[in-house]
Amino acid sequence: MAKNTKNRMWLDTSGMEGWIEALDKAGADVKEIADQALMETAEKIQADTLDAMQAGSLPAKGRYATGRTKNLVLSGVKVKWEGGKAAVNVGFDQTKPGAGIYLITGTPKMKPDRKLNQIFRQKKYMSERTKEIAQFFQDELEQITGEVFD
Repeated sequence: MAKNTKNRMWLDTSGMEGWIEALDKAGADVKEIADQALMETAEKIQADTLDAMQAGSLPAKGRYATGRTKNLVLSGVKVKWEGGKAAVNVGFDQTKPGAGIYLITGTPKMKPDRKLNQIFRQKKYMSERTKEIAQFFQDELEQITGEVFD
């Protein structure tokens, strides 16, 4: 299943053996399907992150926003495979200095950005993305095999 840890969305293919076996039998490239599912999810998270970075959502209604933090939002990321797990980085580039993490968590003097906090700290948002990935696999399987799977 798909999970989120810090700023990485990953897909563990264990538990999906039935779908993977059916896709293999149909001659589909499971790795390519997983890559596509994760990339679409990463793009959705990127778009939602950029939307949350609108001046009105930021602390002090964006009065101190310079755009530097917005430039730290990850884009054009690649899927990395380690055994049966595929991962893609999402959120902010934490290798560069910026306020992205503080906007998510807040500080003693500043409340977190509500929208960013919902995306990266609350389980509901990532749970929805996980369901979308599962639905993507199911749709691909139904399209390739012509059978309906649950």
